[in-house]
Amino acid sequence: MQVGAFINQIETMRTRVAVLDQRVKQLPWQPQNFLEEVFEEVGIALEELQVAQKELLQQNEELEIRVEERTAQLRLANEQLREEIAQRQRAEAIATEWKSRYEAAIQLNGKIFYEWNPHTEASLYSGNSEKILGYSIEEITGGLTRWSELIHPDDRDAFYQQLEHTRANKEPFHLEYRIRRKDGSYIFVQDEGYFLFDTAGEVVTWLGFVCDISKRKQLEAELCRREQELSDFVNNGAMGLHWVGADGIIVWANQAELELLGYSHEEYIGNHISEFHADKEVIDDILRRLTANETLYDYEARLLCKDGSIKHVLIDSNVYWKDGQFIHTRCFTRDITQSKQAQQKLRESEERFRSLSACSPVGIFLTDIEGRGTYTNPRCQAICGFTLEESLGDGWLNSVYPEDRQKVFAQWSETTREGRSYSDELRLQTKEGSIRWVHVRSSPMFSDQGELIGHVGTVEDITERKQALDRLTESENRWRAIVETEPECVKLVASDGTLLDMNPAGLAMIEAPSADAVMGQSVYSLIAPRHREAFVALNENVCQGNRGTLEFEIIGFQGTRRWMETHAVPLRSESDGTLVHLAITRDITARKQTEEELCQLNTALENAVEGISRLDTQGHYITVNKAYASTLGYQPEEMIGMAWQLTVHPDDLQKLVDAYQQMLKTGKAEVEARGVRKDGSIFYKQVVMVAA
Repeated sequence: MQVGAFINQIETMRTRVAVLDQRVKQLPWQPQNFLEEVFEEVGIALEELQVAQKELLQQNEELEIRVEERTAQLRLANEQLREEIAQRQRAEAIATEWKSRYEAAIQLNGKIFYEWNPHTEASLYSGNSEKILGYSIEEITGGLTRWSELIHPDDRDAFYQQLEHTRANKEPFHLEYRIRRKDGSYIFVQDEGYFLFDTAGEVVTWLGFVCDISKRKQLEAELCRREQELSDFVNNGAMGLHWVGADGIIVWANQAELELLGYSHEEYIGNHISEFHADKEVIDDILRRLTANETLYDYEARLLCKDGSIKHVLIDSNVYWKDGQFIHTRCFTRDITQSKQAQQKLRESEERFRSLSACSPVGIFLTDIEGRGTYTNPRCQAICGFTLEESLGDGWLNSVYPEDRQKVFAQWSETTREGRSYSDELRLQTKEGSIRWVHVRSSPMFSDQGELIGHVGTVEDITERKQALDRLTESENRWRAIVETEPECVKLVASDGTLLDMNPAGLAMIEAPSADAVMGQSVYSLIAPRHREAFVALNENVCQGNRGTLEFEIIGFQGTRRWMETHAVPLRSESDGTLVHLAITRDITARKQTEEELCQLNTALENAVEGISRLDTQGHYITVNKAYASTLGYQPEEMIGMAWQLTVHPDDLQKLVDAYQQMLKTGKAEVEARGVRKDGSIFYKQVVMVAA
């Protein structure tokens, strides 16, 4: 209030000064009386101002004291408030942290937490309800009745009975039951809870957790099933099992053991195990070693059957000890009677095999699955030049020719590794250095179960056959060389006309671009149409086993026509045993042309107007045309074979002989002479002689 009054005084003074200033401005310049009034009023104002200033200072000091006191009070209150806020924040942080931990713990353990007030029927849920049941927290909230509606009808009574029992006896609540999920399916849950009671023993609330145990139930069912299967396996399995106590008494045996020996449960259980062993020393040894805590594997024994027969078995056994005490044995019994019988038969078979192989004319060998020798018979040893001991393992390889050894070993190893059959011809070198050819064949041997157990093979000495084959090959090579250089065509033709082979001379005659272009093709297309039918008939006749010859014309690939003369014989094919057509065919085109020319010449001679004749080297007529025969009064046929001297005057014979000698020297001679006709008349003729 004092501060406000002081401020009002100052405002009043300011007003007065303003009024004074206004009046000064309105009056004449420096009037004396006015100045005195001014100074008086100013003095009054100054005095009032000093009084006001003192009051203001005094009041300010009082105010500062009060402010300091209030500030100290406010500071203390503020510190207390801050401390309270800090404590509250710490408490809230701790509460938030514990709430987060609590919620995280509920989420992590995969459970649903619940709290139920039996007085208000109010319930509170949190946790994994949506994950476990498919319902949200809001959907399952609604008291115990809402929850019980989800319980499987068959489990609902048990739930309420357990609830009442727990409340009455103040015990923890524990129950496993089925509950319906939102999708309609049921799962197993485990409900763990407890009641909180007040001092009067009244229920305050019920707290608990619900967790999904469906997987555990499935595992329990699976475990139960496996236990049943294991029990079935032990009791009804195919292998005999039995337990024997420390005193040697049989305490248990499965069905397979009983069926193996033919006894009933009463006849076997409770008796001493030695009563069923054929060899006392064997069972005594078994019991002694088991008592010494040994484990037996594949221990061979003979057991007595009810029908008096004996079973050969293998026993695997050890002892179940508990706290150092012999409880019972655990014995597995495997029947090997058939295996024993098979082994006996195998030994007998092997003995027969060795007896037969000892006198076999063919080499026989056996190897293991990796191809290493295990047996060779005497014949194999004689052929290869090694002893039985030298042939074992990889020793047989030393008998292979050195240059072939690496190749043979590689091929043999690959074949045996893959379990395949083997067949090859190879060279051997004996200790004396001689080389022999052999044919080796082998096949894999398999057990009854289809398992590879080794290889069996034969060794055949083919040295003589190989030498004969070499000679045959040499002969064939010579024949091939002759055929290849033969100037005539040499060919092989199948019964259907297919060309099987032809030498270079033949390929040149038919103008083939290459052998590949014609091999396997029909030769019929090369035959001139007018001779094709005759050639086909010849080919079929030869392929039926007959010989034949034929003159025919061909048309080459380049259109050249040639006359051919073929001489064909049947030949048996090595591939399939059928007959094929083997022929030597020569080109007779020149001869045919000469014959044609000669035919034309004879025609000309026959029709010439001049007399023309031909003589052989003995001077006899071999050709006479009509004009010459007519001049002499003969028919042409009459003069064939006649001596020329009969048609010449005796006095001119020497003249003609001289002309003949000149013709031999110069190739031609002319002479005039007298001729003698058939009727004896004489005539003159001009004779021209030409060498032919």
